[in-house]
Amino acid sequence: MDNHHVYEQHFLILKLLITLEKPTLNALANSTGLSKSTINRCFANLRTKFNMKIEYVRINHDTIRGVYVIQDWGIIDKINFIKQYVSK
Repeated sequence: MDNHHVYEQHFLILKLLITLEKPTLNALANSTGLSKSTINRCFANLRTKFNMKIEYVRINHDTIRGVYVIQDWGIIDKINFIKQYVSK
């Protein structure tokens, strides 16, 4: 798989983390058609290559259900990313 395709996957996942009401792993997989393991690899790449902080946050403290949240955008400019990929 070429880098362009990989980055398209990463950017799609970032867009969905911003736009989905509840960005769960299932919701991300259903919206992208990617496997859960591929999404987890994308998270790992975003954390290591872009210095992003993407965390799993539980919805309730008494459940294992939760959503993924971008806590820190690392080297990506959040405002420009939203202008380029979300606001279109």
